[in-house]
Amino acid sequence: MNIAYNKTTHTLDKQFPFDPLTELIRALAPVASTCPPAAWVPAVDALETPEALTLHVELPGVKPEDIEIELTGDTLTLRGERRSGKFVRGFTLATPIQAEKVSAAYRDGVLEITLPKSEESKPHKIPVTVEA
Repeated sequence: MNIAYNKTTHTLDKQFPFDPLTELIRALAPVASTCPPAAWVPAVDALETPEALTLHVELPGVKPEDIEIELTGDTLTLRGERRSGKFVRGFTLATPIQAEKVSAAYRDGVLEITLPKSEESKPHKIPVTVEA
């Protein structure tokens, strides 16, 4: 094992003469530095009530006309675009939704999507009777 001073990171690096993993990392370093940064994914807060699921999606810098919402079966897909590029965010809904009553409102950079639950998925109270 050799120890060498790394001028880029100003650290001491251990060098193993025949370490295949180290050689692979060295070989890929120039390629990794040219990769584009990770895509932006909007933050989402989810709230569930007995009546509906509500998503609050933080979309700063996104114009309302650049937002697309699609509900297909149990999958909600949110697409959009802002100056830094396009984004996609998908959600699998565990509760049946009344698709015709889904609504979305955009205000101050926050998109609120309300997904009313179907009647059969709402909780129903069952009375308990006492038998003699």
